[in-house]
Amino acid sequence: MENCSDSSSATIIITTPTCSIDPKFEWKRDSLNCKKIWFINQSTPISPNVRFTWKFGDGTSSNDINPSHTYSQTGNYNVCLIIDGGNNCVKEICKTVTIACDSIPCSLQIDFESKKDSVFPNKIYFFSKVLTPLTVVPTYKWSFGDGSYSTDANPVHAYNQPGTYNVCLRVAISNTCVQELCKSVVVIPVGDTCRLEVNWRIERDSISPNKIRFINETIVPSSGAVYQWTFGDGTTSSERNPVHIYNQPGEYKVCLLVKLNNTCIKESCKPIRVEAACRLEAKYEFRVDSTQKLKVYFINKTVSNQTAVYYKWKFGDGSNSTDANPVHVYQQPGIYEVCLVAETTNGCRSEYCAKVELRTENCSIQAKFVWKKDSINPSKIWFTNLSQPVGAIWRTYWSYGDGTQSQDFNSKHEYAQAGKYQVCLKVVSLNECVSYYCDSVIVRLNDTCINRSGFKWEVASIIL
Repeated sequence: MENCSDSSSATIIITTPTCSIDPKFEWKRDSLNCKKIWFINQSTPISPNVRFTWKFGDGTSSNDINPSHTYSQTGNYNVCLIIDGGNNCVKEICKTVTIACDSIPCSLQIDFESKKDSVFPNKIYFFSKVLTPLTVVPTYKWSFGDGSYSTDANPVHAYNQPGTYNVCLRVAISNTCVQELCKSVVVIPVGDTCRLEVNWRIERDSISPNKIRFINETIVPSSGAVYQWTFGDGTTSSERNPVHIYNQPGEYKVCLLVKLNNTCIKESCKPIRVEAACRLEAKYEFRVDSTQKLKVYFINKTVSNQTAVYYKWKFGDGSNSTDANPVHVYQQPGIYEVCLVAETTNGCRSEYCAKVELRTENCSIQAKFVWKKDSINPSKIWFTNLSQPVGAIWRTYWSYGDGTQSQDFNSKHEYAQAGKYQVCLKVVSLNECVSYYCDSVIVRLNDTCINRSGFKWEVASIIL
């Protein structure tokens, strides 16, 4: 038999999937708790398809986008952020986080003011404004910007030359609690007729942090001053107290130039920091299923000016959800603290927590009452409580329709004016069942007619 053979060939291309995720994060300490760290996720991309795992170096972890973590001990911790983009695309970045707390909190606030001498304009009086603990005596060090110093609390300094000087005050109450503040001081030469002192400050909008109001505090000795603001982003204004909205967060050098005439022109420049515009307020409501007492519908009421908001629900029983409006079924009745965390891709974060109480008891209490007029005084009404069962009633609340109330079991009430009043009775049982019953009462002063007309209504018993 002859040998029979055949062959075929084809080209197979094997490609490596691209992995374009880029892990990156920063961290900052909490201003009140030295052991609490806020982590800012700067990775790309941030989307629902990407999973984040934080390892805080103390055996704990989190899957939040921008978590916060409180360490139990001081020390150095190796914090790692692991990003899983799917399709075997996993990357990791680690940083060392140092937890160090002073034994005594640094409770120190400093400020100072300066005032020119009325006769010698090169002579400056400095006044420190320092807030320290009552039992601590601070130490002062002034640097006047011309190479000279002072350790007085409120020094006086005479400058040899006119100009603008950077004056700094350094205050210490311990080796670790030190604060420093610097301000520009303008020294006018003797005989100078340009008495301008250009100064300004800012006020931030409480809702939009990128909206800045500039307050002009320049003292102008005469009318006709011209103002020129440059906001550091290429825009200007000639208003005395302008309001400016920045398009991007960052640090900007803002200058105010004041001009009285061609020879009296002065300018003051300061750096300002503009934060990212972020309005995010997490909030939710909930309702319990009418037939399944442990089934809860959560309605997301978060307010935000961002287009992409990510949610994480913590139901208080160890389970979580990333749905916007989740439905959760609990295994046991009880009181649960449910938290909603809302986050955006640019680092905004808001959290809202509320207690959810779940009961499974049946509520059989039923409110009921009848009323009649007093035989002598037609403005007085007697109310008889017929709610059942009597032994299960814990509290009763009467509302007489004229703005007055009572918690008597059987009640009487005298009305000041004739009219038609809606009277309601609310009864509460020992297991906090609630039932309502209302009836209309007609009051005719000095009227012997005992007929009454109106309507009655009642609400089925409910569980609070």
